[in-house]
This record gives sequence, C-alpha cells and structure tokens, in this order.
Amino acid sequence: MRKGSLDQAIYKDENGNLQGVSLGFDFCAEHEWGIKRLREKLGMDDNIIGIDRYLPTKGELTPFEFSSDNHSIRSDNKEPAIIKWYGLTSHYAKYPWDNKPVDIQALTKSELEYVKSTEDIQGAWDENDFLFIVKDEKMRNDIYTAFINHDIIIMLGGSQNPFSNAKFSLLIKSRIPEDFREGMKKAHISANKIYETMKNTGIEERLKKAGKKYFALSPKWKDETETDIIYWLNPTGQKENNYGWFTIKDLEDWINNTGKIPIKKEKKGREK
Repeated sequence: MRKGSLDQAIYKDENGNLQGVSLGFDFCAEHEWGIKRLREKLGMDDNIIGIDRYLPTKGELTPFEFSSDNHSIRSDNKEPAIIKWYGLTSHYAKYPWDNKPVDIQALTKSELEYVKSTEDIQGAWDENDFLFIVKDEKMRNDIYTAFINHDIIIMLGGSQNPFSNAKFSLLIKSRIPEDFREGMKKAHISANKIYETMKNTGIEERLKKAGKKYFALSPKWKDETETDIIYWLNPTGQKENNYGWFTIKDLEDWINNTGKIPIKKEKKGREK
C-alpha cells in the first residue's frame, strides 16, 4: 500500500451533505496497477454498465480509531497535542486474510508513513487494499454505514494524469448527481466499443507473433466522432523503440521494423 499524495478531497453537495472522499494517488507502481484484486475481494462486476459496476456486493470494512501526537505544533516546554483519528480499512475483509492478526495503529503509521496532523484526511491504497483515516468521526461512520447498506461506490477516476489509474474514491451512491451517473454509463458504452474495435483489428495478436513486446498498449478514440483509434504504446527495449501515441498504421509498420516506433540510428561517417 502507498499513500495518496495528490488529489485528496472531501466532496459535499451545496447543502453541506457528504458525498464522498478521495484518498488521492501518487506516481507509483502500486497505484498504476489499479484495484483489480480489491474489486474481486469486494465482489464488483466488470460487466455492468453504469455506476453499479463499482458497487461492492461482499466483503467487510473494518472501522477503527487511534490517537496520535501532534509534533508539528509542539512548542517550548509544552506537551504535544493529542489528535483523535477515525479510520476505515478493507484489511480485515474475509478474503484472503482470514483472521490475520494486525495491530491497526502500527498498520496505520507504517502504511501512511506518518500522519500529518494538519490534514483532515489521509489515505493509502494498492490493488488489494485501502486505508482511510479522518478527523471527523461522523464522516467515517457515514462512509461505513453506506457500505453496510450497499450504498457505497469504490472507484478510480478523475486524475489529471492521463497515464495513471487516477485517484481512489469512496462515494455515497444515493448522493451522486444524475449527470455523473449518465456520464459514467456513456463512458462504459464507449469503452466497450473501443475495446471491441481494437479486438477486431487483431493488432495485439499480430504484434505478439512478430515478437513485439510492450508494457502497455492502451487505446482511446482519436476524436469525438469515435471512429478512429490511437494507441498509447509503452514498449520494452526503449533504446530501440519510441513510446507515445500511435495509429494502427504505425503499429503495423512496427511489425515490419519501419515507421515512427523504431528509433532510427544515426549513421556514423568514416573516420579519417
């Protein structure tokens, strides 16, 4: 698990009602891998179109609390202030950690590296697990109650980094605006269409047969017409291959060792 250092947030509606929280993200492998195993552990269904794709159907979340010394405001001859934190974690979920003993306070301090007393919320997460702590007990309890009532959405999204899986968010389903729900449904339909289009090109299989290896080959629509696809390619052997956005033609050229992807080596002149 790694701490989210960017895009942490508390979401409220115009009346001040809690809509959810973001635990943020960082530019690290633990966050780039996504939350596939956590989704499996909590029984989320990738085939659902719309907001219920992110609705947990099993598993447990564990609420906890602890106190920490506020060393950041310590002054001469004064004892550090004690701050009460309220937390929530999936670490005790029945699968795959049946009854694994954990000292939750030690876990919190190690996973979050240190607790910044000046922040209202803290969060850490990876593909298996998440850890959320907050100063407001009611906020923690609202999120926990929403989970018990099958009214919580756990998802990634909304980062300004185009190549990351974005920030980790816990949102109360019944308080999510309708336009957000509709936008999510349209995004899922578009994503299904783009991956079906990619599959029909057979480009992944052709690259494999040609021995072209890569860390990522991610498609997106070239423009709003949703007719042509471009691909984010992160190839292996980056001394020989460029990374970036490429067309299907560029990938086909790569199969033939031509085009924009192979790095062109400068010819050395004869030494005199």
